[in-house]
Amino acid sequence: MCDVVAGTGDTNDDTYAMHEVIRVQSQLGRIRKLRGWSLLDVGHKLNVHPSTVWRWEHSPTYACNITELQMYARVLGYTFRVLVVATGDDESGESLHPPQPEN
Repeated sequence: MCDVVAGTGDTNDDTYAMHEVIRVQSQLGRIRKLRGWSLLDVGHKLNVHPSTVWRWEHSPTYACNITELQMYARVLGYTFRVLVVATGDDESGESLHPPQPEN
């Protein structure tokens, strides 16, 4: 368990926190695909290799790096916190709509 996600040291809390972060990872990939963006597109926006973007979406090891996941969420127009709240009961991501541009 990584220290960034671990909270009180309670195994149940830590497991729940990690589960939430992993759900956010998959939500990032869903949003990227809904926008029609490739791994390469996001990689260019964040100046990282496309394989890094793939790992952010799929690898539990990368769930420990909240800072990088926050950067990815911002590129998509969301905050990490919004993605955690939005994914609570919505595995498909249908409740997440891309933010509307300001007029």
